[in-house]
Amino acid sequence: MAQDSLQRRVEQLEVYDLAGNMLGVQPRDQFYAEVRQQYIKEGKTTRKVKSVMALIASSRGGVYSTRRSDIREENAGLWDKTVGGHVHTNTSYNNTLVTEFSDELDISTVIAEESEFDVLISSTDLEAKAVLKKVAYDPNFLSERRNKDGTFFTTRFMVTFYFGYYDGRVG
Repeated sequence: MAQDSLQRRVEQLEVYDLAGNMLGVQPRDQFYAEVRQQYIKEGKTTRKVKSVMALIASSRGGVYSTRRSDIREENAGLWDKTVGGHVHTNTSYNNTLVTEFSDELDISTVIAEESEFDVLISSTDLEAKAVLKKVAYDPNFLSERRNKDGTFFTTRFMVTFYFGYYDGRVG
């Protein structure tokens, strides 16, 4: 278990140039330290990583959002999408999203194809499971990040966006 915990803390990310060519693999902390420094020196970043972002609503019309912890390095204390995360090496966007929902909110999740989405929404117990679908992909999503010291930097992501429904309690 301790080894699993250590592996989770050292997130290994595939790093790409802005054209989408893979440059290599880097620990998450090292990637962000380098893109922050590049932004300070050049006013831009030239590398990006893969990520997922999801927003879920209840079938009754509410929307779930999360407030980031005050101890986070970036965007501490700000309101955010329901779930998001980095895609680790050798992991798909879909598997990343399922893992993030489980780890962050303790919610079981299924990702549906567009053609199956409405059927799954009406046939799934949304109190027990979230049903999501891919809604967009942006290979150069620009994100402004606020550091703990109040300064900002921007970086790009290769993001798959998801939307879905869930009516249960959040972890």
